[in-house]
Amino acid sequence: MKDQLSLMESGVNLLINGMTVVFFFLCILILSTYLLKIIIAPSLRRAANVIDVKNSLDKEENLNHKKIIKDVIENIRS
Repeated sequence: MKDQLSLMESGVNLLINGMTVVFFFLCILILSTYLLKIIIAPSLRRAANVIDVKNSLDKEENLNHKKIIKDVIENIRS
């Protein structure tokens, strides 16, 4: 009977220790993810601004190309 009780105590002890380790690991994982977000967010915003500027330049180029194509087509038709 004492062996079974000792085995149950060991099992419960292992269960509690394991769950505690997993809980703290998940807490550290959440905190590190949050800190990385805070550290990396400004550089991502700068990169997004660069992409927005590039996209706006591409749109201007597309408008110029469309005007040129339209002029060429009109000159061919006339």
